Amino acid sequence: MTYWTWITGQGEFHIEEIGPNRIDLLFGNSVIGSYPTPQEAADRCGEGHHARISEAFDGASLGVSCSLTDWIQARAIDSSFRDDPVDVPAETQQLASQSNCSQGTLHLPRNR
Repeated sequence: MTYWTWITGQGEFHIEEIGPNRIDLLFGNSVIGSYPTPQEAADRCGEGHHARISEAFDGASLGVSCSLTDWIQARAIDSSFRDDPVDVPAETQQLASQSNCSQGTLHLPRNR
C-alpha cells in the first residue's frame, strides 16, 4: 500500500490506497473523500473540493498542493507499524518548516 501525507498547522491530510481504483482522502483519521486515483485526491484536496472539515478551513485554505509530487510519499511494509511515528529526514524537516509545518515526526494514518 502506498500513501501520501501533507502536514498543515491544523492537522494532517493523507491519501491512502485502499484497493484497485479506490483512494481515500483523510484528514486526521476521518475519511473526507474517495477517488479513483491518488492525483485526483490531491487535486480535490488542494482545490478544497472535499467533505467539510470545519467552517474555518479546507485543503485550499491550508495551502495544500494539488500536485501529488509535492506530498510526502511512503509505502507501508506492514500496516501494524502505522500507529508509530516515523523519523523524518532533516531535509524533509527543513522543507516542512518552510511550509509553516512545525512537526519533527510524521505520524502516519491510523488503522480505521
